[in-house]
Amino acid sequence: MIGDVAIGLAVVSVRVAARPVRLVARAPVVGSIVRQIGAGLAADGRVARTLVIAPELQHMLDNVLAGPVTDAIARSLGQNRVAERVAAQVLADLDVDSIVAAVLADERTERTVARMLESREMQLVIGHVASSPEMLAALSAHTETLAEEMVTGVRSRAQRVDDVAERTVRGWLRHPRPQTT
Repeated sequence: MIGDVAIGLAVVSVRVAARPVRLVARAPVVGSIVRQIGAGLAADGRVARTLVIAPELQHMLDNVLAGPVTDAIARSLGQNRVAERVAAQVLADLDVDSIVAAVLADERTERTVARMLESREMQLVIGHVASSPEMLAALSAHTETLAEEMVTGVRSRAQRVDDVAERTVRGWLRHPRPQTT
């Protein structure tokens, strides 16, 4: 954005500096010669390159950018949340699903992921994460929960088996089940 402002200032400065040349270009005798030279230089591109790298232009841009204009532009950009709006628009215009699908479909992605997983650095990261106190605490809590679930499941199945066995034996012996109080 600041580069655009600098180019705009450079163009305005060139226009102001070029006014005397325009007046000469309108002159009856010399004008046609000046116009031909100007058209040739513009088509050649040398004028633009010369203006862009000219020390005077660089010095002028340094002076403009060192002044209060740059601060005012930066302040205005921040207050009006220009960067956020531009980023939101760019993200809204992206088709993320297509981009992800294209990346995943590329065989280079698979090779890169395989190399990354086999790398020494990844093995160090995995070792660090696996031995971290947080991971050990999470595994311990998960193991306790899993053990509790298994005990509860075994207990309920054992209770059902016991009930079926008791009913079967009582049925053989023709004894009714006692009422619980």
